[in-house]
Amino acid sequence: MRGADPYVIPGTSVLRNKLGITDADHLDRAERLLTAQRAREGVPSGTFDLAHASAIHSHLFQDIYSWAGQLRTVDVLKGDSEFQPLHFIETGFSDIHRRLQKADFLRNLGTDAFAAKAGEILGDVNYAHPFREGNGRTQLEYLRQLAAQAGHPLDPGKFDRDQWIAASRAAQHADYGPMATVIRNQALAQSFLDKAPRERLDDPWLRDAQLTLELGFRSAVEQLGRNLADLPEVRNKMIAAVVKQLGDGHRFDVPVAKPAADVTETGRYSEQLKPPGIG
Repeated sequence: MRGADPYVIPGTSVLRNKLGITDADHLDRAERLLTAQRAREGVPSGTFDLAHASAIHSHLFQDIYSWAGQLRTVDVLKGDSEFQPLHFIETGFSDIHRRLQKADFLRNLGTDAFAAKAGEILGDVNYAHPFREGNGRTQLEYLRQLAAQAGHPLDPGKFDRDQWIAASRAAQHADYGPMATVIRNQALAQSFLDKAPRERLDDPWLRDAQLTLELGFRSAVEQLGRNLADLPEVRNKMIAAVVKQLGDGHRFDVPVAKPAADVTETGRYSEQLKPPGIG
């Protein structure tokens, strides 16, 4: 941002907030805690226009910022990324909404087509950057709702943070491919998990099983270089292998990547896992 920033506490780089916090790290932790609590309450739905994005932002950040849900009043520059000029935010978001309406909000699309279109939409939502702060969390909730109503449910909270940031930067230059790839892989992973035998997911090693399933599916996508949603025989082979392991009452007979300490929050792994039953 150029010039003085009215959102910032004078003499600091910390945003003015309802909590009276003057330390950036403390404010970041408070944001994460309070927005997570608000997200668990249920986030407003809508028609994926600017009013909808504003309602999401207002709900998530209502405990932290007095301007939650309000459009920024300054231009924003982060690093070498300059976001949509202030006076074009509404126009830019109107174009996003128009494109979604024309595409029937991305319904009735295969996984690849959905991910490609969603990558373009989210890339442009990120460029619009309607709020002074909190755009990232708002965008992920916007995407979660968009994907759910389009028939491709996914959990953006499991995106690899570094990959998503890199994808967002690429989208600033109209390169939507990386963002589409992150969305596609998570949608495919979620689709596979949804097909797993739900009655078995109460086993004591639930978390390990779920995370291994997800990682195995993602790895298969990369190794085969194809869309597993279009390869039912491969997907069924993976499911059959997993079901056999579950039925035998033990973990998968494959090398399991050891999760990082924060894996339940980030879904990140240090290694790749070869999917079961895939030669």
